[in-house]
Amino acid sequence: MTDFAKFRAALVAAGGEMLAPTNPYEIVRFRTSHGVGIIYRNKRGRETWNAEALQAKAHIADRKGSLAPVAVVGRRRDAATVNALLIRDGASCFFCRAPLGDDITVEHLVAIAHGGPNHVSNLFLAHGECNRRAGHLSAPEKIAMRDQWEAGQ
Repeated sequence: MTDFAKFRAALVAAGGEMLAPTNPYEIVRFRTSHGVGIIYRNKRGRETWNAEALQAKAHIADRKGSLAPVAVVGRRRDAATVNALLIRDGASCFFCRAPLGDDITVEHLVAIAHGGPNHVSNLFLAHGECNRRAGHLSAPEKIAMRDQWEAGQ
């Protein structure tokens, strides 16, 4: 695995979102809590990292935790989306299956950072605490976690 492949994997694992390059000199473009990071390579092969990319690199090296571009806690819920999910899935938490209360959150099954769409087909409802416990797990890991909780493990 190349150094850039390792960096990309670490970014995504920490909650960063990979973006499409906007010109041929961009070799990596991503969004994190620090902003949009870009790594350029010129015709001579010289690399340049913008300030946000350097901050993300240091953040990963120092193992500081999540680089998610937006905070999940306190995020404004779209009432129409929540209502559509309640009709589709019922009023129970995706993870623990307990009735939903005031701490309802909208979660992506496949995280945006992993290429998942921000569409109702990729969304479900969960308790805030259950959502936090799931963190940045992949879709299969989220489903496995839910199945383990249902089995009482």
